[in-house]
Amino acid sequence: MSLDFQVLRSNVASIGAAESESKTSLATLTLRSSRASIGATSSERSDSGATPSAVPSVRRGSVLYDESMIYLGADRHGLKAISFVADFLRSKNVEFANLGVQEEGRDIKLEELIPKIAVEVLKNKNNTGIMSCGTGVGVEVGANKLSGIRACLAQDDKVAEYARVYDDCNVLCLVGWEAEKEKISSIVSAWLKTDYVGDEARSRMFDAFDAWGGKL
Repeated sequence: MSLDFQVLRSNVASIGAAESESKTSLATLTLRSSRASIGATSSERSDSGATPSAVPSVRRGSVLYDESMIYLGADRHGLKAISFVADFLRSKNVEFANLGVQEEGRDIKLEELIPKIAVEVLKNKNNTGIMSCGTGVGVEVGANKLSGIRACLAQDDKVAEYARVYDDCNVLCLVGWEAEKEKISSIVSAWLKTDYVGDEARSRMFDAFDAWGGKL
């Protein structure tokens, strides 16, 4: 089992103990304010050997912290797309952390990147991740092997919006090849300004998905 997955297990196991320590942080206020700003702006424009089943699930709907953070990550093929995401978030004063490649000439394996993002997303039900690789499919497939992660590959703003509203996705995946700044900004804007509608039947469906644990 890789070090990243050992860290993932350790961090997820500690989530329950952290529930009593919840408090609102500046990151929350910044993100909420930025979401409102993003919505207004939009309306005006009208690969490791670890076993996936060993990763425990996070109880859906449990309140962990009020604070939240967005975690970015890409390999060399997704660097351009994630750079566009970072630029957009800065323009909206949204706080984030980049855990992937941040300059040309460097690279990271997806099997190393994905657990890094998942560890942080699973610490807090309000945390989200945004990842990119060449096709966007690699990060989506890998992320969805981890119980508690619901990743979507969005190539337009409507898919990003629906993934949040109807499927409570917590990781956005983007195509890295031929990334366009305006398109990326539109997708991320839709992702940030929407929230899950809270449908109970769909929540039970997600619980069932998590219970599969990667096995049939």
